[in-house]
Amino acid sequence: LSATEKLVKKATPFRPIVVGWNDVKVRPFQEKDIEPLLDYFYRSSRDLPAIQAMDFDKFPKESEYRQKMFDLLKDPSSLPTVTVDHLGRPIGVHLLNDVRADQAEFHAHFWSVDARGKGIGPISWYKACQYFFDLFPSLQTLFFKAPKFNLYSSRVAKKLPLKYLGEEELVSPILKPGIKADVYSLTRAEFEALHSEDESDLDEVE
Repeated sequence: LSATEKLVKKATPFRPIVVGWNDVKVRPFQEKDIEPLLDYFYRSSRDLPAIQAMDFDKFPKESEYRQKMFDLLKDPSSLPTVTVDHLGRPIGVHLLNDVRADQAEFHAHFWSVDARGKGIGPISWYKACQYFFDLFPSLQTLFFKAPKFNLYSSRVAKKLPLKYLGEEELVSPILKPGIKADVYSLTRAEFEALHSEDESDLDEVE
C-alpha cells in the first residue's frame, strides 16, 4: 500500500474498505450537481448528523440557494467546490469557506446515504486537498472543524494526518448557537510530505 492508501486504511480501521482508490474522484462542481445538493439541504431528515447544526429558520430560501449555485458556476472562486464521484456517480461535495490570503476552511457534504461508511471520505478528502492546493498556489493552510456531536466526522478527523488545535464554538448566520467543534489544520508542507512518502514507497517497489 502507498502512504496515502495506508492513511485511508488507518482512518477506517473498524470495517473493510469496500472502495478502491481509483473508484473515487473529485471534479469541478457542475450544473447537474445542483439539484442533489438542494435535496440534501432542503429535503433530508433534520436529524441527519451532517446538518443537525444548521438553523433552517435562518437558511436562505431554496430558490435563493439555487441561484447562488448557478452564480457559483459562473465564478467558481466565490465558493471553491468539487463534486465527489464514486464509480462515476456524484455522491457529495467538498468545498472551501472563509477563503483568505493563505488559508481556508474545508467542508464536506455527502448527500448519498448509501455511500457513507464505505471509506470514501478519507480518499475524497485527500484528492480534494490536492485539488485545492493546486488551484490556489497561495493557499498554505486548511482548517477542519468537526462538530463534536457528529461522531463520524470526529472519528475520521482524528485518524487523518491533521494537527489538533483545540476546541471552539462555531459561529455562522445559518448555524444554531452553542455548537462545539474540534479544530484541526493541515499545511501545504505537511500535505506535500505525504507525496514524499508515496514516492518513497514507489522507490521501494522499483
